[in-house]
Amino acid sequence: MALYRCSKRACGRIWKADSHPETCPWCSGRKLHELGFDELEIEEIVAEVDKCDESTVEGLELQAALFQLAAASGDLWGITNLGWCYEAGAGVEQDDKQAVWLYTQAAEMGYPPAQCNLAVCYESGIGVAADIEEAAELFHAAAERGYPRAQFCLARYYENGICVRKNEEKAVEWYQAAAWQNYPPAMTSLGWCCEFGAGTEKSPEAAVLWYTRAAEAGDPNGQCNLAWCKETGIGCERSYEEAAGWYEKAAARGHMRAICNLAECYIHGRGVEESPEHAFELYHAAAERGHAHAQFRLGIFRRMGYGCEQDLEAAVELFRQSAEQGHAGAQCELAIAYERGRGTRRDPEEAVKWYRLAAKQGDICATYNLGWCYEAGYGVERDLKEAARLYRITAEQDDLDGQTSYGWCLRHGVGVPQNAKEALVWFERAAAKGQPRALTNLAQMLRGGEGCAKDEVRAVELFLQAAEKGYAPAQTEYAICCERARGRDRDPEEAFLWYGRAAEQDDLCAMYNLAWCYETAFGTEENPAKAAEWYRKTAEKGDADGQTSYGWCCRNGYGAAANIPEAVRWYKLAAGQGQPRALFNLALLYLDGDAEPEEGESAVGLLEQAAAKNYAPAMNRLGWCYQYGKGVPENRKKAASWAKKGAEAGNCDAQCRLGWYYDTGFGVRRSEESAFYWYKKAAENGSAQGAYNLAWCYENGQGTKASDRKAVQMFKKAAELGHKGAQYSLGWRYANGKGVKKDLELAVEWYRKAVEQEHASACNNLGIMYESGEGVPQDFEEAVRLFRLAVQYDPENGHAWHSLGDCYERGWGVDADLAKAVELYQKSVGLGNGCAMAALGRLYMEGIGVECDEAEAVRLFRESSEKGDSDGSFYLARCAAEGRGMAASGEEALLLCEKALADNDFCNVKPAEVRRLLKKLRSA
Repeated sequence: MALYRCSKRACGRIWKADSHPETCPWCSGRKLHELGFDELEIEEIVAEVDKCDESTVEGLELQAALFQLAAASGDLWGITNLGWCYEAGAGVEQDDKQAVWLYTQAAEMGYPPAQCNLAVCYESGIGVAADIEEAAELFHAAAERGYPRAQFCLARYYENGICVRKNEEKAVEWYQAAAWQNYPPAMTSLGWCCEFGAGTEKSPEAAVLWYTRAAEAGDPNGQCNLAWCKETGIGCERSYEEAAGWYEKAAARGHMRAICNLAECYIHGRGVEESPEHAFELYHAAAERGHAHAQFRLGIFRRMGYGCEQDLEAAVELFRQSAEQGHAGAQCELAIAYERGRGTRRDPEEAVKWYRLAAKQGDICATYNLGWCYEAGYGVERDLKEAARLYRITAEQDDLDGQTSYGWCLRHGVGVPQNAKEALVWFERAAAKGQPRALTNLAQMLRGGEGCAKDEVRAVELFLQAAEKGYAPAQTEYAICCERARGRDRDPEEAFLWYGRAAEQDDLCAMYNLAWCYETAFGTEENPAKAAEWYRKTAEKGDADGQTSYGWCCRNGYGAAANIPEAVRWYKLAAGQGQPRALFNLALLYLDGDAEPEEGESAVGLLEQAAAKNYAPAMNRLGWCYQYGKGVPENRKKAASWAKKGAEAGNCDAQCRLGWYYDTGFGVRRSEESAFYWYKKAAENGSAQGAYNLAWCYENGQGTKASDRKAVQMFKKAAELGHKGAQYSLGWRYANGKGVKKDLELAVEWYRKAVEQEHASACNNLGIMYESGEGVPQDFEEAVRLFRLAVQYDPENGHAWHSLGDCYERGWGVDADLAKAVELYQKSVGLGNGCAMAALGRLYMEGIGVECDEAEAVRLFRESSEKGDSDGSFYLARCAAEGRGMAASGEEALLLCEKALADNDFCNVKPAEVRRLLKKLRSA
């Protein structure tokens, strides 16, 4: 391969050929001669290089040959450019090492362009091992010699702190040095420094000046930056038309950002006629060239069907192409697609992967969504601290959702220490811009006085603001304010209205509360069918409370057909979510025998699950199970342990049970004070049994100072709560004037209430009042009816059997029947009733209805006396005085009379009879 020159003076062109050409390819002249390496001056070689057509292979080969010719003469320009040919593979076979060798030869001679090119090789590892420090030294050497490209590259090193201490001022100096030599990239970079005040005083006007010079010099970066200034009015008067024009010029030179910005101009009709289709074409052209942002924006177009047909799958593919190039927005969109299964499969782990990559680049949306993933444990192990950290990052960048979520974390101590005051700050910031969730949270805190003064009025205003924006949770909260008169007047109809609006948006709380409104006739008429329907809707959406309540509807036939299996099904669904009331209700079905547990399932197991969720009724019921051995072996200590847990959790039934355990020493060390404490707690929490037991503590001075007045107060409280024992006790006190003024009418009233609840002793006492005509007209038949009810309700009630026997003995309300009387007395005696012992002993002593047996009579009298029955003591005293059935003893008779009067528990004997005998004995 050699160089040949046409000898015609008019032509004189140089040609490269393998052999001597016969004619000149330019002028067809026949005189061409081969050139020697020293025949051309450098100026001539330069001139010939300028004539080479770089768009053709022949032109490039000739150019390389000319550079080689210059290099052979030792010319540094030629050596350097030949190096570039080898580096670029222009006109010669690419050989990076050869390029480096050539650059080195010229660089060692101090030639700046060669030093700069060699620096680039060291910077990028082209033909030599990468060595950024060597690159910096070479750039510096060439820059010091005034080479603008090297000055530009060195400026970048100072600007970014590459191999030198970061120094923006120094960077500006070198950019200026290159810019004043009209190096377009340096003009653009200097403009950027002026625009943002990096290393120099911020001056948008100066930025526009330098961008303009760069743009006019044909630098596409400068053209694009100038267009942006024109579009936004930075440093110059805004002009969409000029902006679009400069974007067009940069786009024509293949500048991708300019292409994308021009597409945005067509989207918004800025400086050009609005055309989504043209915007789509621009993004499509850039995307096909692999531009990440264009692929991202094109993906948005495809997802939305903007300027093209909607194609979710194509959108995902574009997002993927862009994401794999590191585009944060595309990574976030791809993550969303995987999260929601939009245009691709739902894949939580893949979603998290892309959210994380985008978040690392500072994408706010991705950072926020990644926080949500960590909070929800979606596609990643749940980590509340990480969630809060990510929310804070977005919050500090003024993201309204981030501010709201970080405020929520602070409010509830989720992943960060609880800090209500700081939470308020974030909620206020987001709420000021109308973020409905922030408005709602702020309102909730104001309503409760969390970290601030309580302000229910402002809270209602904020709830309403958010509600009117269509935010369902706020609509529900506002309805609650209307329902409970919080911060405004109570308005059932308004509450019902807003519950309905929120329920239509599938807000589960509103749906549930709407069902409750229909159930309780709140703000509307009671409608069991509607109540059951809304409970069912919440249940079908997986809401555990709704499933539990709908299960209750099925259990009790409220608004739905009574159906135990269906109730069990819904209870199990709710229980599967850990709903404690469902676990409890299901356990009750099993304990009551209304349903059979499946294999591996047990009532106690369900109760334990509910108790583990701090459901106090389940704790109390577990105490009951261990107390009575229901489903578990009887265990007093465990019974007491569960009762205590339930009591401490505030369950009044458990508090009452624990009080009884302390009262009786059941599973715990007996303590009257502890019993009193827990009875009092139970009573304060509305337990009728607790109030009743507390009354007995006051009555007997157990664990507290005795007080008839307080005892009566507690009996009355329990009685009004429907406790039949308390109703009976209150009736007894009014009948006997114990702690209250004697009032037989009130006694009858309370006895009747207890009788209606089948209280045997109340039946007996009310029967006695009918028998004696006290407080009611005397009515032996009614008395007998009540005595019979008493033994029916409680066959173990000895008093009632005695009362009924007394009627048969005397013929009151029934035909007299001594044999029946004896039978009934004997039944009562068998139950340990002292009055019946005295009455039966009297019959044995006199031989009435039975054969006379004084010894048996004395035995019965003595047993009756020992039980504190005054009749028995009196009858035994007469026997001692008269020596009937026992040795005569006036002293014992006297003591027995005194005992009878002291016990003061008379049935048929009158106290006056005892006093007469006592007087006779003392005078003997």
